[in-house]
Parts: sequence; structure tokens; C-alpha cells
Amino acid sequence: MPINFRSISTIDLAALGAAVFTLFFSFFTAYAQADLGMFGSVGTNAWTSYAAFAMVLVLLSGGLLAVLVFASDVLPKNVPWNLILVAVAGLATLLLILRPITGGSGIGPGWSAFLVWIGALAFVACLALRLKSSGESVSDLQNIGRSQGPAGGQQAGYGQPGQQGGYGQQQPGYGQQGQQPGYGQPGQQQPGYGQPGQQGGQAPVNPENPYGGQPQA
Repeated sequence: MPINFRSISTIDLAALGAAVFTLFFSFFTAYAQADLGMFGSVGTNAWTSYAAFAMVLVLLSGGLLAVLVFASDVLPKNVPWNLILVAVAGLATLLLILRPITGGSGIGPGWSAFLVWIGALAFVACLALRLKSSGESVSDLQNIGRSQGPAGGQQAGYGQPGQQGGYGQQQPGYGQQGQQPGYGQPGQQQPGYGQPGQQGGQAPVNPENPYGGQPQA
């Protein structure tokens, strides 16, 4: 599937371009130069000492940015990726600036060092603008690794065992054991109609006169 560059923001394109620019000029041997006096000068590229580690960080941050731009769905959503990008690229830029000027006596930055610095600074600036538009902050780092709904830590809701109040709970109701006597339940003490020994209702039947007529003389 072809990439639609029109759908990519200008900041993202500039950041990716700055990363490629930095990587390209890091291979020139005029990054750090040593003055040898009458013998001229000798230089190295940016892939020496801790500057090599800085270039690895540039590669990693540039690759992560490419994933965020072209395939962001493969990354977890609760991680502040833009904040991480700014931190990694900022550390890389700091190391790239320090390497040529802390190499010792007679060692200083060459012409390619200035171009590497420009590319790295532009890369960090674009990532900072991307971070600002994303709304991420340092507090978002606390959300890394937190689950959305931990099992066993949810509050009681409707229909859950042991909860207080709700539908589907095991509460005493009609026809359940332990409830108060009601109509038609065994063991209840309420007298019914037509039962022997009841109070109020039909009069007891006289066995000598079962039809209730007047006794014969």
C-alpha cells in the first residue's frame, strides 16, 4: 500500500528529515578534528567514543517516530511515546555536542560536527512541538504498566455475590427459607377457615342433629 505523504503532518515530516540529515553527516570524518601542527590535522566521524552511543539513540528515536507516524496501532496506547522521544533525542543531542569539545587539547569540532548539531537540534525541536500538540506530560509516566480493570479490585455492583443492595442478590423473599411465615407456608400458626379449633366461623356440628334442625321431642 503506497504511503500518502499528504496525510502526514509537516512537523512529522520535518522531524524525520532532521533525523536522516543528522545520520547522513555523522559519517563524515570532519566531526572531531585534531590539530597535528606541521603535519596537518586528522579527524573522525561521529561514530566514535560516546558519540556512537548518541547516534544509536538518534536511530532508535527516529525509528520509533516512523512507527508512530505510519503504524501507531502496533504500540500500546497508555505510554507517553512523544515524551520518551523528546527525552531520548535530547540526550543524544547533548552527547553529540559534548564529544568534539571535550576530546582534549588540540581537538575540536569540524565542519560536519556543526551540521550534525543542527540536524540533532532540529530533530529535538520538531519532537518538542509534537509533544506539545499531543498533550502528554511527565505525570503520564505513572500510568505505564497499569491495567485497565484489575481483577478482584472492582467495587460491588448489581448481581455480584456479597454485595449490598442490588438486583440478583440473595436476600430473603417470598418462598425462601428463614423468612417470616406467610400464606401457604408449612408450620405457620394462623388458623384457616373450616379447621377444627378455629375461633370464629362455622358452629360445630351436632352429631345427633347434623342438619341443624330443631330437636325432636
